[in-house]
Amino acid sequence: MQSYKAFTNRHQFPTSSQFILALALFFGSFSTSFALEILLGTSQSGTFDHHTGRAICRMINSLADGLECRVKPADEAGHADVAVHNLTNIRSGSLDLGIVDSTKQANAFNQSGRFEFTDIRYDNLRSLFSLNSIPFTLITYQGSGINSFEDLRGKTVNIGNQGSSQREIMNSLMVAKNWSKKDFTLVEQIPTSRSQDSMALCHRNVDAIVRVNVHPDSSIQQVVRLCKAKLVSISGPDITQFIEQNPAYQAISIPAGTYASNPGPVATLGVKATMITAEEMDEELVYTIVKTLFENLDRLKRTHPSFALLTPAGMRTDSLTAPLHRGAIKYYREKGWIQ
Repeated sequence: MQSYKAFTNRHQFPTSSQFILALALFFGSFSTSFALEILLGTSQSGTFDHHTGRAICRMINSLADGLECRVKPADEAGHADVAVHNLTNIRSGSLDLGIVDSTKQANAFNQSGRFEFTDIRYDNLRSLFSLNSIPFTLITYQGSGINSFEDLRGKTVNIGNQGSSQREIMNSLMVAKNWSKKDFTLVEQIPTSRSQDSMALCHRNVDAIVRVNVHPDSSIQQVVRLCKAKLVSISGPDITQFIEQNPAYQAISIPAGTYASNPGPVATLGVKATMITAEEMDEELVYTIVKTLFENLDRLKRTHPSFALLTPAGMRTDSLTAPLHRGAIKYYREKGWIQ
C-alpha cells in the first residue's frame, strides 16, 4: 500500500505518491492495492473525536476513489499530551489530518498557552473545517445553592487535573473574571478518569465539577440519575465578552431535555472540534477530502445528535484560527461560498 505523506514541492518533478494519486483520481476505479493511505490523528480510542475520525474515514473509504483513510488514535503512541502529539505530527507530515479542539489549534498556531515556550513552530497548520461543538459543562447537586457560575465563589469546586481541557477553560474563565483559587472554599484537581470527579460530587466531597463533553453523555446521565445532579447555565455580559475576545470559543446551548434534571435549555460556552492538516499537504487531495465530506454531510449527521446542527456556513468559519488550506479554499470557491 502506498502511504501518502504530505510534503510536496511545486518546483520539483512529481513524486511517486503524487503520480499515483493523479492516476487514482483520473481513472476512479483504481485497484485498492494502490490506494493512497491517509492517516487521521485523533484522541485515545473510545473518545468522541476518535468516533468522529472513524466516521469520516468510513466516508472517505467508501466514497472517494483511490484513497484509504485510517484513524491513528494517540494511545497507539502512548503519548500523555494528546494535543501536542497530534499537532507536532501533523506539522511534520507524520499525520496527514488531525482532529483537535479549537483552543489547541489557536494556541499552537499563535504559539500561546501551553505552546508559548516551545521551540517548535506550528505556523504551517491549516484548517479544513470545524465540526461538532464541545460544551464546557458545570454540574452540581440539587440543593447546593449553585444556580449560576457566579455562585461558585465560596464553594468547593473541582477544576480538573493539570493539562485537562476543563482545567484550561476554567483557568481562562477565572482570569477573565479576575478570580483566584482564594475565591473558593477549596479547589480540587480530580481527574475525570474512572468517574473520579463524579464520585466526589455524589459523595458531596465537592459542590461542583466541570466537564468538557459532547452531549448527551452517558456518564453525566448517570450522575444526574444516581446523585440528583443538574447542569448549571454559564452566561452573562462577562461571558459574552470573553467569547468575543477569544474566537476559539463559542456560545453554546445544550438542548432542553438532554438530561432529566434540566427540562429547559442550558446556556454555556465551549470549543469546536476542528479538522486540520499541514500547509504542504497536496491541494487536490485536500479538495477531494473536503468535497467528499460536504457533499455527504447528511451521512455524518446521522452518526450522532451532536452533528445535527452542522451547516456548511458554520463549518468553514467557526472557531478556525489557522488559515484555510488551499484545497479547502478551492472547494469553497467552487461552491460560491467564498471569494
